[in-house]
Amino acid sequence: MPIRAENKQRYPKDWKLRSRFIRFYRAKNKCEWCGAENYKPHPITGSKVILTTAHVYDHRPEAASLLNLAALCNRCHLNHDREKHQRNRQINRLRNAETAGQMSLFSLPGECAGWGLQNPKEEKKIGAGLLRLRSMSRAGGFY
Repeated sequence: MPIRAENKQRYPKDWKLRSRFIRFYRAKNKCEWCGAENYKPHPITGSKVILTTAHVYDHRPEAASLLNLAALCNRCHLNHDREKHQRNRQINRLRNAETAGQMSLFSLPGECAGWGLQNPKEEKKIGAGLLRLRSMSRAGGFY
């Protein structure tokens, strides 16, 4: 997957060399997880395989040890990063809705509904209180 411009300085200077070593020498031009061959149709999806270098255990770009990197096909890399992609999609949906003028009852991770609180314990307590109020209003406790 391409490196975003804002993250480029976080990768080691020899990243291209490490990536090529992983994909072409260690993995021998095949996905290390499913065995799909680079530039050939994927055995399951039929789409063209493009090997990428993935951070397996520690996802930070600085964690570029050869033991933390794997050559993965598009399918395996997307499946490996699935939770991260889902979380980012939710955050982007909320941000886009707020940008469009939608008021938010719940905060984004790391923010407390615009109150400037960046304390996860406090955020959880406030969120639980909001949910309790919401459920009480539905049960007929508040109008």
